[in-house]
Amino acid sequence: MQTADNLPDNIFLLQILGSFLIGGAFISGFISLGERLDAKKAGLFIGLPIVSAVGLFFIGLTQSPVAAAEAATIMPLTLGAGLLFLFLFLKMHPKIGTVKSIFAATAAFCIISAAFVYLGFNNIIINGAIYLAITAISYFHVRKFPEKQAEFHAGKREIAARAVFAGLIIAAAVVAAKTFGNLWGGVLAAFPATYIATMFIAAEQHSIDFAKSIVKGAPIGTTGSMAYYLAVNALYPSYGIIVGTIISYAIAVLTVVIILQLLNAVQHYKPSASP
Repeated sequence: MQTADNLPDNIFLLQILGSFLIGGAFISGFISLGERLDAKKAGLFIGLPIVSAVGLFFIGLTQSPVAAAEAATIMPLTLGAGLLFLFLFLKMHPKIGTVKSIFAATAAFCIISAAFVYLGFNNIIINGAIYLAITAISYFHVRKFPEKQAEFHAGKREIAARAVFAGLIIAAAVVAAKTFGNLWGGVLAAFPATYIATMFIAAEQHSIDFAKSIVKGAPIGTTGSMAYYLAVNALYPSYGIIVGTIISYAIAVLTVVIILQLLNAVQHYKPSASP
């Protein structure tokens, strides 16, 4: 298999274009589906590996499966940074509004992710443990958030805007992975494009309470992403990007389903009365 350095320039440009089109369509489709369900389920969808899955696939396609597996090692930390992005946005929104909150939260995401890269956090197990700590705290925090339904479904313009924005981010991840190295490619592939698009639309076209109800499902959804990164890291070098992606995404979805079932069982568990 040729690496990106050996691919002709026109082929590499086609790979970038493919990442833009496929990734954008994938993301906009999931968010639109989430809008037609309850907001918490929308949060589950945006927490799944959408941008990152397509980004890793194209890193593997344009470089090698090993390069994509290496890029996945940093992603548990950027996944945790993505949750911090959401909470910072919700915290700052009442004071400075939607746009400024998104910029500030995005800057915080980039600074945190850059610090992890600079410090050489490249052990996926340690990174996963840090992610799990952030997710556990996040889950208990969002339990008090309200649950509010969407008042309307996004129109064609909103769906197209999401697809364009997310596609650009994924295409940038492919270029960055080749230019700056695999860890930075992993950071950009995990950039919270879905969070930015969803929070902007939720807060501006619905309400901040609707945005909070979406975030309520995000911590559980991200467990699927965590499982995906572990699977990609383990499977891509041996099975390649196509089989590795299929198996990894199945593991991601199954992880979310199992965790939801366990949480529902715990919430509905009623110990029998003592005799």
